[in-house]
Amino acid sequence: MKIKSTIFLLLFSTVFAFGQFEYVDTLSVFRGENMYVKGMLDAEKNYKGYRKSELGTFGVSLLSPLIGLIPAVACTFNPPKEKNLNYPEPKLAKNIEYRMGYIDKASKIKRKKVWGSWLGALATSVAFAIVSSR
Repeated sequence: MKIKSTIFLLLFSTVFAFGQFEYVDTLSVFRGENMYVKGMLDAEKNYKGYRKSELGTFGVSLLSPLIGLIPAVACTFNPPKEKNLNYPEPKLAKNIEYRMGYIDKASKIKRKKVWGSWLGALATSVAFAIVSSR
């Protein structure tokens, strides 16, 4: 059963890139050369460029969660800066599939961290308001 599902996955693999679905060569997936996926995996390990956005959102949201929505939304719609991507191998960044996978995953990580930071500041503000009202 596992072999059949693996073959099915290899034959019908698609990658979302450039706003459209593209067919992925099954031989490159089988050999482990799907550069889009490799970029995503590398971003999970190496991307740490979200920290300034995360801290900025947390700081402003701590003062006022409503005003903190402004940097949170701004950070959400801006992709990570090139200097903050921290590619493990700069040679790989020249491969467009690898680059798109890395940037897509880095953007998702950034969004998740920024909104988590906003929620943390909101919870802290609510807890402080409850404690100070007693």
